[in-house]
Amino acid sequence: MINAVSFRRLDIQGLRAIAILMVVAFHAGLPIPGGFVGVDVFFVISGYVITGMLQREQASGSRIRLRRFFARRYKRLTPALALVVSVTMLLAIALLSPLGAQQVAAKTGIGAMLLAANVVIARTTGGYFDAPADLNPLLNTWSLSVEEQFYLVFPLILAVAWWASRRRYLAASPVLVVSTIAVISFVVTLATSGGGSMNSLPITFDWLPSEAVGFYGPVSRAWEFAVGAILVLLRTRDPRQSTATFSAVLGFAMIMGSMWLITELTPGPGARNLLPVLGTALLLYAGATTNPVSKALACRPLTSLGNVSYSWYLWHWPLIVFAVLLFPSYPWAAPIAAMISIAPAVLSFRFLEEPIRTAVLVGKKRWVLLITLTSGVSITFAALVLVLCSVGYGTATENAQRSMRLHAVDVAGCAPAEPYIEIPWSSCRWNESARGERIYLLGDSNAGHFSEAVISAGDRLGRPVTILAAPTCPFMDLRAYGPVEPDTCSGYVARAVDYLRTQPPSTIIIGSSSLPSMPLEIAGDDSSTEAWARASAQYISAVLQDTVEELQSAGHTVLLTQVAIQFANDPHVFDVYKCTVWTLNMDHCNQTMSRKFADQQQKLMIDAYSQAAQWTSAKLIDVRDELCPLEVCTTSLDGVFRYRDSTHISVDQSSWLAPLFENALKPETS
Repeated sequence: MINAVSFRRLDIQGLRAIAILMVVAFHAGLPIPGGFVGVDVFFVISGYVITGMLQREQASGSRIRLRRFFARRYKRLTPALALVVSVTMLLAIALLSPLGAQQVAAKTGIGAMLLAANVVIARTTGGYFDAPADLNPLLNTWSLSVEEQFYLVFPLILAVAWWASRRRYLAASPVLVVSTIAVISFVVTLATSGGGSMNSLPITFDWLPSEAVGFYGPVSRAWEFAVGAILVLLRTRDPRQSTATFSAVLGFAMIMGSMWLITELTPGPGARNLLPVLGTALLLYAGATTNPVSKALACRPLTSLGNVSYSWYLWHWPLIVFAVLLFPSYPWAAPIAAMISIAPAVLSFRFLEEPIRTAVLVGKKRWVLLITLTSGVSITFAALVLVLCSVGYGTATENAQRSMRLHAVDVAGCAPAEPYIEIPWSSCRWNESARGERIYLLGDSNAGHFSEAVISAGDRLGRPVTILAAPTCPFMDLRAYGPVEPDTCSGYVARAVDYLRTQPPSTIIIGSSSLPSMPLEIAGDDSSTEAWARASAQYISAVLQDTVEELQSAGHTVLLTQVAIQFANDPHVFDVYKCTVWTLNMDHCNQTMSRKFADQQQKLMIDAYSQAAQWTSAKLIDVRDELCPLEVCTTSLDGVFRYRDSTHISVDQSSWLAPLFENALKPETS
């Protein structure tokens, strides 16, 4: 005889309230580093509640009616989601950038309506804690899609397991099947989470799609649902009050502790997620018997909040994203938006979710109407955003999109994210028909953004060009300061220098803005900002001098490019991805700052390159005058963007610098 769990438990609603408070507090920027584990709590609750629902249906003697189950889930979840997606799409047109953010939001919205937001987010937005995630107002729908994927698969598995358990020749039971799923999922989670011995196993599951595992992956989350399900399937009687009290206190402590033991720096989901998952299971187990913790969870304020937890979860993140975009300098924007989001959540629950959830829909016409007004309308709004982004919003938007073009070095694949092991000297060449002395442009991405200028200058001078630009990897040979590893930036530079020593005399242009790693003995014991800056400047100058002199001794002429103006410091931060249709057309996206302020912000690197050029008699190409006419630096000129982001010039601006590089590359006449 199956002892089905009780139909309604107020403590579960209170537990939902705790979970949503954790998530919202984390998203609002409050000092709760692991509040995002509230999602783990939701997953366990879902496994518990859905299994209990199916168990009651099976215990009544009737078979599990999957069509009715899916219909109930659709009525419960989709209307509120469709409303949030539709409103978010309308706000996205006004408040998100058409240069990527709108497209990502629209694709996520379509994915959310088609039960695949987690897959779309993994492909378009990246990691949950990465910077692009802050611009996706529908990021939170990833967990909803994971739940919906669980709802699609789990009832089928459970129905088959119950059917098999009634056949003597099939040694299967629901508990065995679900436990097997939990174990496999947890092993996959440990093997794919990374982070050392505590969070990983020495096995791999490379055959699994990347979207199936990791933070957003349903395979890596299945065990959390399964824990809730197993709790229902194993239950035979309610715990004693003393056992219930102990379990509840321990479970609540585990959930609270997980908010500080699990952070964005902790790879996950992983072993540490056992804390919130098992803590939730203990609370669910204990809640069947009266105990102080469950009584507290069942109080009216928490249960009322738990009732609207789904709606609040949907509304809070879009409003936080839009509030931060509108008021980027105000730290209170996110917390206030989080609190305000309760209002639409309550209204949605009262006037949309509950009426539709309790409505009896008879006949196909009513279902077609519901699906059209929910999924159909929201997907249409999202598709409209994609169409608008495709056709453009006007000249200003087109100019901004033009600024996002990749530089020649990026298009050619000569700017790898990781330092080269095998340096592709032969494939990163331009103007190969020219017969003059070769020009090399080497450095990090701040060398790469001069690609068009150098290629054009080389073409005019009849000289072939080779360009290699490894992001965050300054072209500085560090071998004089200690051993270097071959698969690091330092190893790449060392191999490049050795190669250049074997080549005919040429002109080598070095440009970087990244800082090389500085040995502790050079940094010294004085950790003050001024002392560190002074030591850094001296170190960079010395390393640059060594590198330049080594290349000069091989017969090469070396030119250094002074670091370009950067718009990366408050209050002059430039991020074209945050430029909206309105700000673009009103020319409010342009950033300006004085040349004096710009020089003060980059004094360390400016002095280092100037000193190295002076000590080695290398010519210094100073682009700063070109970027700051009349001592005012700007990110756009006459409607054309000069920058593609805060630290890199655009392709257009690089082309405009061609005469400067051409003059610098011409032989000096006596």
